[in-house]
Amino acid sequence: MRTSDLFGARRCFGVASDDGWRAKQARNIRALREQHGLDVTVHDYVGARLTAYVNDGRWIADCSCGAGVVLDLGFAIGRCLECGAVYDVEKHVALPATWKAIERALVKRPQPANRNWQAPETVADLQRENREHGIKDEDES
Repeated sequence: MRTSDLFGARRCFGVASDDGWRAKQARNIRALREQHGLDVTVHDYVGARLTAYVNDGRWIADCSCGAGVVLDLGFAIGRCLECGAVYDVEKHVALPATWKAIERALVKRPQPANRNWQAPETVADLQRENREHGIKDEDES
Protein backbone atom coordinates (compact mmCIF):
# COMPACT_ATOMS: atom_id res chain seq x y z
CA MET A 1 0.00 0.00 0.00
CA ARG A 2 1.25 3.48 -0.85
CA THR A 3 1.27 6.30 1.66
CA SER A 4 0.69 9.75 0.26
CA ASP A 5 1.42 13.12 1.80
CA LEU A 6 -1.21 14.79 -0.38
CA PHE A 7 -4.96 14.98 0.19
CA GLY A 8 -6.96 11.93 -0.77
CA ALA A 9 -10.41 10.54 -0.12
CA ARG A 10 -9.66 10.39 3.60
CA ARG A 11 -9.21 14.15 3.91
CA CYS A 12 -11.41 15.31 1.04
CA PHE A 13 -14.43 13.20 1.93
CA GLY A 14 -13.80 12.07 5.51
CA VAL A 15 -13.63 8.37 4.70
CA ALA A 16 -11.34 6.18 6.79
CA SER A 17 -11.38 2.89 4.90
CA ASP A 18 -12.20 1.18 1.61
CA ASP A 19 -15.64 0.39 3.10
CA GLY A 20 -16.17 4.06 3.96
CA TRP A 21 -15.10 5.05 0.44
CA ARG A 22 -17.55 2.51 -1.05
CA ALA A 23 -20.36 3.87 1.17
CA LYS A 24 -19.57 7.48 0.17
CA GLN A 25 -19.80 6.55 -3.51
CA ALA A 26 -23.07 4.67 -2.95
CA ARG A 27 -24.60 7.69 -1.16
CA ASN A 28 -23.52 10.01 -3.97
CA ILE A 29 -24.90 7.75 -6.69
CA ARG A 30 -28.18 7.30 -4.79
CA ALA A 31 -28.52 11.09 -4.47
CA LEU A 32 -27.89 11.57 -8.21
CA ARG A 33 -30.68 9.08 -8.98
CA GLU A 34 -33.14 10.41 -6.42
CA GLN A 35 -32.54 14.16 -6.71
CA HIS A 36 -31.75 14.44 -10.41
CA GLY A 37 -33.36 11.37 -11.94
CA LEU A 38 -30.06 10.20 -13.44
CA ASP A 39 -29.63 6.57 -14.45
CA VAL A 40 -26.29 6.04 -12.69
CA THR A 41 -24.99 2.78 -11.25
CA VAL A 42 -21.77 1.66 -9.61
CA HIS A 43 -19.75 -0.29 -12.18
CA ASP A 44 -16.23 -1.56 -12.78
CA TYR A 45 -14.27 0.64 -15.14
CA VAL A 46 -13.24 -0.89 -18.45
CA GLY A 47 -11.01 1.15 -20.68
CA ALA A 48 -7.62 2.75 -21.19
CA ARG A 49 -5.33 3.66 -18.30
CA LEU A 50 -5.90 7.10 -16.84
CA THR A 51 -3.04 9.50 -16.19
CA ALA A 52 -2.75 10.87 -12.67
CA TYR A 53 -1.95 14.51 -11.96
CA VAL A 54 -1.95 16.75 -8.87
CA ASN A 55 -4.48 19.56 -8.48
CA ASP A 56 -4.86 21.62 -5.29
CA GLY A 57 -2.79 19.09 -3.35
CA ARG A 58 -4.82 16.05 -4.48
CA TRP A 59 -3.92 13.19 -6.80
CA ILE A 60 -6.60 13.21 -9.51
CA ALA A 61 -7.37 11.14 -12.59
CA ASP A 62 -9.96 12.22 -15.14
CA CYS A 63 -12.77 9.69 -15.32
CA SER A 64 -14.08 8.65 -18.73
CA CYS A 65 -17.27 10.61 -17.85
CA GLY A 66 -15.22 13.81 -17.50
CA ALA A 67 -15.33 14.08 -13.72
CA GLY A 68 -12.17 14.19 -11.63
CA VAL A 69 -11.56 11.12 -9.50
CA VAL A 70 -9.77 11.94 -6.23
CA LEU A 71 -7.19 9.20 -5.74
CA ASP A 72 -6.25 8.10 -2.26
CA LEU A 73 -3.01 6.18 -2.66
CA GLY A 74 -3.75 4.33 0.57
CA PHE A 75 -6.76 2.71 -1.07
CA ALA A 76 -6.46 0.19 -3.90
CA ILE A 77 -9.67 1.48 -5.45
CA GLY A 78 -10.57 4.85 -6.98
CA ARG A 79 -14.22 5.81 -7.22
CA CYS A 80 -16.00 8.29 -9.47
CA LEU A 81 -18.72 10.07 -7.52
CA GLU A 82 -20.44 11.21 -10.73
CA CYS A 83 -20.84 8.14 -12.96
CA GLY A 84 -20.17 5.31 -10.49
CA ALA A 85 -17.01 3.95 -12.10
CA VAL A 86 -14.75 1.91 -9.82
CA TYR A 87 -11.04 1.91 -10.69
CA ASP A 88 -8.37 -0.58 -9.64
CA VAL A 89 -5.66 2.04 -9.11
CA GLU A 90 -2.76 -0.32 -9.92
CA LYS A 91 -4.41 -1.50 -13.12
CA HIS A 92 -6.23 1.59 -14.37
CA VAL A 93 -4.22 4.61 -13.21
CA ALA A 94 -0.73 5.56 -14.39
CA LEU A 95 1.19 7.27 -11.59
CA PRO A 96 4.58 8.75 -12.44
CA ALA A 97 7.58 6.73 -11.25
CA THR A 98 8.70 9.85 -9.36
CA TRP A 99 5.39 10.33 -7.51
CA LYS A 100 6.97 10.40 -4.04
CA ALA A 101 9.57 13.03 -5.08
CA ILE A 102 6.78 15.06 -6.68
CA GLU A 103 4.90 14.99 -3.38
CA ARG A 104 8.00 15.98 -1.39
CA ALA A 105 8.40 19.07 -3.58
CA LEU A 106 4.71 19.98 -3.45
CA VAL A 107 4.06 19.58 0.29
CA LYS A 108 6.65 22.29 0.97
CA ARG A 109 4.25 24.79 -0.56
CA PRO A 110 2.21 26.32 2.25
CA GLN A 111 -1.04 26.66 0.27
CA PRO A 112 -2.69 23.50 -1.11
CA ALA A 113 -3.98 25.59 -4.05
CA ASN A 114 -0.33 25.91 -5.15
CA ARG A 115 0.35 22.16 -5.03
CA ASN A 116 -0.10 21.26 -8.69
CA TRP A 117 1.74 18.95 -11.05
CA GLN A 118 1.13 17.34 -14.42
CA ALA A 119 3.27 15.58 -16.98
CA PRO A 120 5.67 16.43 -18.51
CA GLU A 121 6.66 18.66 -15.58
CA THR A 122 9.69 17.24 -13.73
CA VAL A 123 10.69 17.17 -10.09
CA ALA A 124 13.48 19.60 -11.01
CA ASP A 125 10.82 21.98 -12.43
CA LEU A 126 8.89 21.84 -9.15
CA GLN A 127 12.04 22.43 -7.10
CA ARG A 128 12.96 25.39 -9.31
CA GLU A 129 9.48 26.87 -8.86
CA ASN A 130 9.81 26.38 -5.11
CA ARG A 131 13.15 28.24 -5.06
CA GLU A 132 11.67 31.05 -7.17
CA HIS A 133 9.04 31.47 -4.43
CA GLY A 134 11.54 31.32 -1.55
CA ILE A 135 10.88 27.69 -0.61
CA LYS A 136 14.11 25.84 0.10
CA ASP A 137 14.97 22.15 -0.17
CA GLU A 138 15.84 20.28 3.04
CA ASP A 139 19.54 20.27 2.17
CA GLU A 140 19.62 24.03 1.61
CA SER A 141 20.31 26.30 4.55
